[in-house]
Order: sequence, then structure tokens, then C-alpha cells
Amino acid sequence: MTVGDDGIRSPAIASLWKRLEGTTGLSGAKRRTRLESIREDATRYRNNPNIDGGKLDAVEDEVGRRLAEASEASD
Repeated sequence: MTVGDDGIRSPAIASLWKRLEGTTGLSGAKRRTRLESIREDATRYRNNPNIDGGKLDAVEDEVGRRLAEASEASD
């Protein structure tokens, strides 16, 4: 998944995306725990003016989508 059309990725955003990609093979509580951790880090990064808010929004949207998928799978 790309972060932006400009091709510029901050190390923090790139780290979040890499961690998100790592959740693909996980399932159940372990996946949800990892996704919640990524969400917490994204929230903490909100306070950093050097991080593009739009790219952070994209990460948070993807985390939300994957958490919804994980929740549906556990039902």
C-alpha cells in the first residue's frame, strides 16, 4: 500500500505501515493487540508537527479497517 503520491515517507509513517503489513499473518487477539498498539502510536504521533497528518489519517483508516475485519472474523 502506498502512503502518498509524492513518494515521500517519514520514518515514523513508514514504520507504522511496516508494522501494519506484519499483522497480515496474525489472527485473533494477537492481531487485535498489535493493531491497537499501532493505533496508539499513530495517536501519539499526532502531536508531532513534522509528521504529515494526511498520511497519518491513511494509517489510522487502515488500522480501523483491519480492526473491523478482525472483529468480524472473531464473531
